[in-house]
Amino acid sequence: MASLEISAVSKRYAASAVLRNVSLSVPDGAFLTLVGPSGCGKSTLLRIVSGLELQEAGEVRIGGQPVSHLRPSQRDIAMVFQSYALYPHMTVEQNIAIPLILRRLRLHERLPMVARLLPRARAELAAIRTEVDRVIAILGLETLRHRRPAELSGGQRQRVAVGRAMVRRPAVFLMDEPLSNLDAKLRVHMRSEIAGLHRRLGATFVYVTHDQVEAMTMSTLVAVMMEGEILQVAPPAEIYAAPADVRVAEFIGSPKINVLPATRRADGVLEAPGLSCALRVEAAGALRLGVRPEAFRLAAPDEAGLAARVVSTEHTGPEAYLHALAEDPQAGPLIARLAPAEAAGLAPGAQVTLRIAPGAALVFGADGRRVETRAATAPATAGVRHAV
Repeated sequence: MASLEISAVSKRYAASAVLRNVSLSVPDGAFLTLVGPSGCGKSTLLRIVSGLELQEAGEVRIGGQPVSHLRPSQRDIAMVFQSYALYPHMTVEQNIAIPLILRRLRLHERLPMVARLLPRARAELAAIRTEVDRVIAILGLETLRHRRPAELSGGQRQRVAVGRAMVRRPAVFLMDEPLSNLDAKLRVHMRSEIAGLHRRLGATFVYVTHDQVEAMTMSTLVAVMMEGEILQVAPPAEIYAAPADVRVAEFIGSPKINVLPATRRADGVLEAPGLSCALRVEAAGALRLGVRPEAFRLAAPDEAGLAARVVSTEHTGPEAYLHALAEDPQAGPLIARLAPAEAAGLAPGAQVTLRIAPGAALVFGADGRRVETRAATAPATAGVRHAV
């Protein structure tokens, strides 16, 4: 296994810049997910790492060694594609074995009649069968080994594609949206299988997806990409709780984070529409206050907060989502995640007051980057009990 380093990689198609000076370091044994909206450049970056495309600038190193000049077959990587790319005329075990056959046997030794007559070819085929049996056992494909792809479900085909990558024992696994063709239930199951496989192998995984749930549940590291740039690389919990950029905060999290305009008073205390926050900031200029839906709570009758009118409520069983429109036009639409009991009886048109859990607000500067805050030493506004 090996680490992966990408240094100042750039790529253009015609007049469009797809990757802009991208740098990324993936430690040995990490599971890193590249996540971002469609067209942000994540699949292009993966194809450059694999050698299927060439960058215009920058360098790729695997295990500390430059590989940009090497062909894909020489980079010691294995790639799992979105389309599975299985050979339809081959069985499961044949599909898994084919990378080793192509690597270890000469052209004439791949002919069955010839292979039986050559001691070296027979020994290699026996070793290949052992490796294939090991992978089939790990992936639970024993009862499917003689089936062809047309006889398999989508999840079974995906396991075969993963097995074909595993059998090579590569330095780095690359996976390009491998679950996007599966239904929702099967995606949940396969997420668990791939994460478990990573733990068993201890290998370096680089996984591309536009699905933030996959990124947050499977990875040890998440890299958020937008418009050809990497905005932040961090563990999933940090990406969610401490996004470095407002674009990261808006992309990660469902429902989407609430973003309100804010200003800094002369004494440094932050103010937002309908709220006077007990937060002090050093940054000046246009500020934005980010509030996750779960950070909103309904205020008690004697508490101040953000006045709003209920638009609708969505009950999902263990929780409910309140969609509301703030009375202050600057604040706009809001989403709050509440307990079902809290949302009960809140009909469209009802008036509510929302408060923010202490310490749950995020503040972003004029450039979109998150700015540090500290608690105000004195109440922000006399008589206002609400604090962020």
